[in-house]
Amino acid sequence: MDANVNGFEVLERLKTPDGGTSVPVVVVSGGDRSTAEPRALRLGANVYLTKPVEATALTEEVTRLLSK
Repeated sequence: MDANVNGFEVLERLKTPDGGTSVPVVVVSGGDRSTAEPRALRLGANVYLTKPVEATALTEEVTRLLSK
């Protein structure tokens, strides 16, 4: 993968039919939530969290996703 690929491009590649559509994705971002969150969810992210992330919130989300 190209070193200049951003997180949205990685997410888009992961969620293609041959890229691992069943892989759960948690996005952790410090970007503008009003634009980044809808885009991440539209591209297939399961969860969107903003920085700084509470360890318990991240643990709960990962646990929830892995239990599915």
